[in-house]
Amino acid sequence: ELLDLAPRCVAVALMLFYWLALSATNVREANLQKRTASERFRRHILHQGPINLPAIGLASRQPLEDFARFHELPVVLHNSADELEQLRAMLRAAGVELMPSDPTAERTVIRSTRGDPEALRAHILNGGAMSCAALGLAREQLDEYARDKAHPMVSIGKNGNEDVLEMRALLENAGIVLEPMPEGEHQLIEIKV
Repeated sequence: ELLDLAPRCVAVALMLFYWLALSATNVREANLQKRTASERFRRHILHQGPINLPAIGLASRQPLEDFARFHELPVVLHNSADELEQLRAMLRAAGVELMPSDPTAERTVIRSTRGDPEALRAHILNGGAMSCAALGLAREQLDEYARDKAHPMVSIGKNGNEDVLEMRALLENAGIVLEPMPEGEHQLIEIKV
């Protein structure tokens, strides 16, 4: 009878070994995905991507950039309220002074600028990356334009040439002399990968 069970025992042992190998591979892939997401979030911060500073509780992005250079960042996969609270806790633990989170702000880490002209204004005023070469003006001029709440801002669609041309028209209507727009495809908010 024991000889009849031997092939089954070998099959179970092989299946167990296969299951353990597959589990180890899945854990490795999950850890790699978390590390990749954390590094992508670091690049997003350091390359001046849109950040929801009011929800985080920061007046400027400089403390966040300093934190991103020297500390481990949370994994931001879903841009959720839980990830926002995790970032706030990590900043507090590192000694960063946080204001109370703005209750009217969306509860996300990365602020969406699509369809929200005031989000674009906040992005510019917080030092976010903009394609000033495509707009045909210096960054200081763009900052000055954005500081005046009476000046309209673009409601970003696809962050492409259409948005750049629309913003250029608003700048020209405000009396700002612009350089010619370079040839090719452009982004209004520069997204560096």
